[in-house]
Amino acid sequence: MSWSPPTNLTEQYVAVIGAGTLGRRVGLAWAAKGGKVKVVDTKRDVAEEALKWIQSQLPDRSRAVKGTPGRVSIEMDAQRAVQNAWMVVECAPEIAKIKVDLLGQLDSWCPPATVIATISSSFKSSDLIGNVSEAGRRRVLNTHYFMPPEISPVEIMSSGHTNPMIIHFLVPKLREIGLDPIVVMKESTGFIFGRIWAATKREVMMVLADGIGTPEEIDKLFRYSFQSQGAPCDLMDRIGLETVCNIEDHYIEKRNNIPAYPVEYIRKNYVDKGTLGIMTGKGLFDYHEGSPKTDQGKQLLRQQLLGAWELVEYSAYLKDDPSSKVYPMGKDAQGIIMYTHTGYMSAQLQMPGQSHFRTNDLNGATREEFAEAGKHYLAYTGPFYLDESGEEPLLHHHMSNCSFPNWLGNTQRRLIKIAKEGEDDYLTLGPEGETMIMGKIRTVRLVWRRLSENHAVRRG
Repeated sequence: MSWSPPTNLTEQYVAVIGAGTLGRRVGLAWAAKGGKVKVVDTKRDVAEEALKWIQSQLPDRSRAVKGTPGRVSIEMDAQRAVQNAWMVVECAPEIAKIKVDLLGQLDSWCPPATVIATISSSFKSSDLIGNVSEAGRRRVLNTHYFMPPEISPVEIMSSGHTNPMIIHFLVPKLREIGLDPIVVMKESTGFIFGRIWAATKREVMMVLADGIGTPEEIDKLFRYSFQSQGAPCDLMDRIGLETVCNIEDHYIEKRNNIPAYPVEYIRKNYVDKGTLGIMTGKGLFDYHEGSPKTDQGKQLLRQQLLGAWELVEYSAYLKDDPSSKVYPMGKDAQGIIMYTHTGYMSAQLQMPGQSHFRTNDLNGATREEFAEAGKHYLAYTGPFYLDESGEEPLLHHHMSNCSFPNWLGNTQRRLIKIAKEGEDDYLTLGPEGETMIMGKIRTVRLVWRRLSENHAVRRG
């Protein structure tokens, strides 16, 4: 089957079949830069929930990729939904029979030029095209999305029949929407990362099944050891434990040396009880109200943190005596702290009232002027990550650059709390322990208010 790239992407759309955890994220990715997306699910409530989630995330994602939000709609009839799609992304459960049947149906429903992609993270697409016509196999391939937009890679893998022009076309299109395509050199069960992740995940399940450690302990050790924001138990809950088990079943079927008892433990103790992860409010962790985690109806703490915040108050007080409050940079201190989706932060705090330098030449200021300016300003920047494994979440700021040389290269740990008051979001940060401030050991707290979106544009 010959294939030509679509020429009218403004009228055609991407159809995402399945509105679950990953399907809605794929829809968000393709809508972020003006694209038209149809999200398909046989359950209307699931489709509507997915649409609501995409619409809540779309403005921020579009800004991140310097685009304008596209149009997203939902559809319950997959056959009708694919009629004007330039690409269909199959996001069905990781069960071979379901995917084989669905890909066969999509091949019979889609126009000849429509690309058909499966997001399977363990099955090679060549294992799933038994019901696809000989000609249709040339347009089928794997596109393994990780967890967009936070995790941007997409592994692209031919079915062994895929027209190479399709891969050449998709790679730059994925880059345009802010994702990072990686072409797998040849067919592989589990692609590249999946094989590495499978080994990690399998050992985690064995640790749990053997009663060696808890999910909290596993993730804490992983984060500390690898200085990572992500951790395996957390990721398994995000993926969904039923999907985790289905994928492991496939590895067990394909290989002879993988023990079955770890996945049987997860299925018996979690999946069979309906505790599937974030999507059900409970999995390896509890995400219900009052627990250290949040349920899927709320943004995860890291997602809530992202963005820019203005300083409301920087204060310190003696232990157990809030009335002893002092203001290290004055009551009217100003500042902004920012957290990016790529894992970096920057904080700037200033004490108003600083005198101007006598010259506009920055390098021409006197030592005294520089010293006075330094007393009025504190700034630091670097990577950040959240540790949510304990009773209270801890925010780690790594000081890659810092105006206070004693902190340079250190990692500062902060207690973190985000709360809504009226229409505003407030972020409260403070060192984990007490700190020497103004000659005494004090408890320090910084309160920040979320800044509204900056819609300023350059005119004229």
